[in-house]
Amino acid sequence: MVLQEQVRTIYGEDTPLFAQAIAERLSVDVNTVVQALKRWKNQGIVEKWGHGVYYFPKESRFFGKKKLSSEKVIQSKYLGDDADPSGYYSDLALANLAGITTQMAAVKTIVTNATSSKKRKINVGERTVYLKAPRVKITRDNIKAMELLDLLSVVNKYSEYDLEDTKRMIQDFVRKNNIRANQVQSIIKEYPKEAIENIVLMEAYSAFT
Repeated sequence: MVLQEQVRTIYGEDTPLFAQAIAERLSVDVNTVVQALKRWKNQGIVEKWGHGVYYFPKESRFFGKKKLSSEKVIQSKYLGDDADPSGYYSDLALANLAGITTQMAAVKTIVTNATSSKKRKINVGERTVYLKAPRVKITRDNIKAMELLDLLSVVNKYSEYDLEDTKRMIQDFVRKNNIRANQVQSIIKEYPKEAIENIVLMEAYSAFT
């Protein structure tokens, strides 16, 4: 009962529960958590979303138990949160987020600490995504610099705008995310020549904080 109360207090309803993450968070044996989740499922306390994924369901007076969304599983398992990020959208999805293209990725690419693969396609519920291993481990301090360098690696491929407008959008991306020169300098050697050249071409350095 104590473990259940701790897990419910930390994660609440409608949030993916992963045994390994809970075990690390609460400093308990992972097998203890695995068995607890299975027991709670049998007792109707949690629902099983898929392999290794559980959640406390949110109940509606009119619609009953709400099913956990695939997007929340992706966010929790592959992206993390602001306090402890573990991934980010890249390639065409990142270019769209940065505003340099109106194209939408049919299958989004996520760079994440959760894989060591160069690129692999997976299904998460009704969603399909590509997972790619990061060039360096993603941390709270370097994630935005990594996004910038990924963006500069594909800007020539995806930008729908002229050079001046593209420059402005790249510089706006730097300012919006408060990217510092030292954050970029610490990882830039891991990126392709195109990204390095585009820091100069897009005058991204002028927007560093």
